Amino acid sequence: MHEEDEQEQLHSPSNLYKHKTGDLVYIIDPNNKEPIKMGIGLVVGETKINMESHNTWSPSTPVLWEGCVQYLDEPYWMLQVISAC
Repeated sequence: MHEEDEQEQLHSPSNLYKHKTGDLVYIIDPNNKEPIKMGIGLVVGETKINMESHNTWSPSTPVLWEGCVQYLDEPYWMLQVISAC
């Protein structure tokens, strides 16, 4: 795959946050000029986290990444499905 095609695919919403438990995903940091793939993880469920500063609950995705379960939420992280279960 060409680098331009890969960058275009990273910006495409079609495979971002369409994940489910058991999917293998790229973990992407979108907070740069160009999104950066930070690693690969395994989606282990769905949950919500308490956003105390806003007094609301926000959807979050627990992902097994580098040996620990990390809770990743939009807009801080993007998940791109590599392989669906």
